[in-house]
Amino acid sequence: MRQPRMPLLMESRDQLDSYLIRFEMQAKVNKWPEEQWFMCLSNLLTGEALEALHALSPDQCTYGHLKASLLKRFKFTEEGFRERFRSSVPRSGQDFETFIN
Repeated sequence: MRQPRMPLLMESRDQLDSYLIRFEMQAKVNKWPEEQWFMCLSNLLTGEALEALHALSPDQCTYGHLKASLLKRFKFTEEGFRERFRSSVPRSGQDFETFIN
């Protein structure tokens, strides 16, 4: 199996949800066995995402557990989305219609 040809997850530039979608697409296109997704993704993590990996117990070393841990750590939860919605503001020069879409 070829290792992922993806850049490391960099919290300063990457959105976690988009990164995971791209990772899963690449894994499926390359027909990687799902049992190996955990190791492939773990090699791409840095910073806080790597800390989330290290917080997993040995029996949680599956892609599903890692993904859930990352989504929780980066607040891709119901409460996290609620906070983002409440604090969202239009970017400079962005009209209201574009902002709400």
